[in-house]
Amino acid sequence: MVVARFDRLEDTYLQLKPPGNKAMKNHTALDATDGSTSDQQYTDWEREIIECVADDLGISFSEAAGVAEAQPFCLAQSWGAGLSAQQTAEKLIRD
Repeated sequence: MVVARFDRLEDTYLQLKPPGNKAMKNHTALDATDGSTSDQQYTDWEREIIECVADDLGISFSEAAGVAEAQPFCLAQSWGAGLSAQQTAEKLIRD
C-alpha cells in the first residue's frame, strides 16, 4: 500500500537525520519555519544541485540532471549529512 510505503520512507528519513545537526535545519519539516514541507525543500535543494553541476561543467540543465540522477546514493548521503547544494554538486562531479 502507498501509506505503508510512505511510512517506511519516513522512518528511513528520520533515521538519516542526525539529531541536533544545525546544517539540517533547512532540510526538515519539523524545523521549517516557512510552512513548506521537507519534500518541497528537498526538491529545491536538488534543483540547486543540478544548476550548480550545469554551471560547473558548462552543460545543459537536462544533462546535469542526468549526472545527478545517476548517483542517488551520493544525493541521499549528502542530504543526510546536511551538505549544501554546491558541496553536493562538487561531490557529484568529483565522484
